[in-house]
Amino acid sequence: MKWYAAHVVLAPLTAEQNVPIDVFENVYLVSGVTEEQALRRAEALGRAEEVVDDDLTLDGAPAKMTFLGVRKIVSISNAVGPQDEAPPADGCELTYSRIRFETLGEAQHFAEGGEAKLTSLE
Repeated sequence: MKWYAAHVVLAPLTAEQNVPIDVFENVYLVSGVTEEQALRRAEALGRAEEVVDDDLTLDGAPAKMTFLGVRKIVSISNAVGPQDEAPPADGCELTYSRIRFETLGEAQHFAEGGEAKLTSLE
């Protein structure tokens, strides 16, 4: 069984949604024999988030959490032992993103928790 980090994208939306739209990228730990099986599991988790929540509002209007899709599935790199045989353990890499910045200064600002203009994101 292989382990994956599944990037599931969700958004709280109202009946008359205006822009901008805030989205959430939730990263779930999933397992599967294949990446396709892990993707199906991630999609099921995303759809489960769409359960009606009567208390969810956005700018005072009733809203519904909406599953937008699975952005990516990333296999986990285990720190110790065979990656496909051992469950995740302390020190394993769960996920990564590849981000391009125009300058090193922008990258440093982002790394320190600041906002930065992204050129590309994988």
